[in-house]
Amino acid sequence: MKALKTLGLIAQIGLDIVSSILIGLLIGMGLDTLFHIESKVFTIVFLVLGTIAGFRLVYYRIKKSGVMSPDDKDKFFTKDRRDGQ
Repeated sequence: MKALKTLGLIAQIGLDIVSSILIGLLIGMGLDTLFHIESKVFTIVFLVLGTIAGFRLVYYRIKKSGVMSPDDKDKFFTKDRRDGQ
């Protein structure tokens, strides 16, 4: 059952990233078209903002889901990783 929950979280993460980037891209392209800007400034700015928003959403979704417990964080994010720990 935990494997299915993890698989669902992975699928949701993929959709979150892709949809955030696409929404940012479409908003930027729309603003560039609306204001007749040739240099695509809004497209680039909103593409970057969409990417940042997507990864921020993924961070909070993983944090909220509890997939990684505090014990796992200590095991993977310590500076001293001797003997495969």
